[in-house]
Amino acid sequence: MAEVVALASSIIAIIQLADRVISVTKHCLGSIRDCPSDIRAILVEISSLKAVLESLSFFLDGSNAGPEPPLIRHLTGEHGPIEGCRSSIRELEGLLPSDMRTVRGKRQKVLTAVEHLAWPLREKSARKLIDNISRYKASIVFAVTYDSSKDIRDIQKDLRRVKESLTRAEHDTICNWLEATNPSSNHNNASRLHEEHTGLWMSRDPQWQDWLNGKRKFLWLHGIPGAGKTVLASFLVEECLNASWQRRQSEPGMPHEKPVACVYYYCYFARNQDEAMPFLRWLTTQLCRQAALIPAEIDKLFLLKHAPKLSQLLTAVHVLLEEFKAVFVIIDAVDESQPREELLKVIRDLATDRRFDGLQLLATSREYYDIEFCFSDISSSISMSNPAVECDIRSYVHSVIASDRKFAKWPKTLATEVENALASGAKGM
Repeated sequence: MAEVVALASSIIAIIQLADRVISVTKHCLGSIRDCPSDIRAILVEISSLKAVLESLSFFLDGSNAGPEPPLIRHLTGEHGPIEGCRSSIRELEGLLPSDMRTVRGKRQKVLTAVEHLAWPLREKSARKLIDNISRYKASIVFAVTYDSSKDIRDIQKDLRRVKESLTRAEHDTICNWLEATNPSSNHNNASRLHEEHTGLWMSRDPQWQDWLNGKRKFLWLHGIPGAGKTVLASFLVEECLNASWQRRQSEPGMPHEKPVACVYYYCYFARNQDEAMPFLRWLTTQLCRQAALIPAEIDKLFLLKHAPKLSQLLTAVHVLLEEFKAVFVIIDAVDESQPREELLKVIRDLATDRRFDGLQLLATSREYYDIEFCFSDISSSISMSNPAVECDIRSYVHSVIASDRKFAKWPKTLATEVENALASGAKGM
């Protein structure tokens, strides 16, 4: 009960603060020709917030006789939306000239005040505060409209789910902060090395098709050094992206159909790092960008400038998965993580924890005992040393011999013999 009373008092104080800002902006709009558009935006946003706060106040009045509403503690606190609204409105009020707030109906004094306001210098700060207030308002609206009888665990889950009102710039800033390692250059380099018509053996493999269709959770592609695992991974990334796009085109569905996401990550020995945290940060960032949403937990960590823990990133991935029909993740060269115990644990968690049922995994690596021990009972294993790979090697050798002038004078029988020898002797390399 005490917390309800304290929250009600805070809301009344914020409404009074909002009234002052509304009064100033109305007077400004009615008295000044060519008034800055941001003044109108302030009026609209603060008026909207006031209406929401009045609804929340009504909601709290109805709960005085009963138990404390479970959402109270999610609205209050140092970093809660109520305190956020109060501090943001107070800062916004500070951007307005004091004499404008005390002089009313005196056109000349208002005009003089605005001339000294130097609004362009404060415009950026005002817009940021408006965006913050809009975000806090969205959280309060959620609290007012939410069924308070719902199980508290579901409430906590939804409250940490998303921050939908971030501006594009704020969203990008948070994603850039979260991103530790960007593997895009690794993917582009590997893609450039891909020889046309190679890798098709994998795209025809029934296990790959089952994986794309969600019938197999986890594929482990393994081979000896030099087998071309990274180049093949880049090819499979493109195949996955194309399959996702084709599915979207062939199944347009309803306007609110959830999308399909594809995320890749390349471990790389030259980084000399444990890839577990960079991988999870990249995965979370990519899902944030593709869903255009930031989980509330990540937003909070960003505001506090606290580096995320593995457990927090896994929770964020769980939250973000709800925004997608399916998420395909391809992680290359697991063996190149230094060390790799934590990465193996993360991959195993993603493959076995029911929270990540909407996630499809494909990992490539060398055939090391610890990796095989970790993956063997949870994955479908595909070896790079197989007859289908020999066909790829034969295709590549044939392409080189046919296109290089140095081999133009070779007898056809010799060229064929070389193709056969290299294809059969390469052992997947």
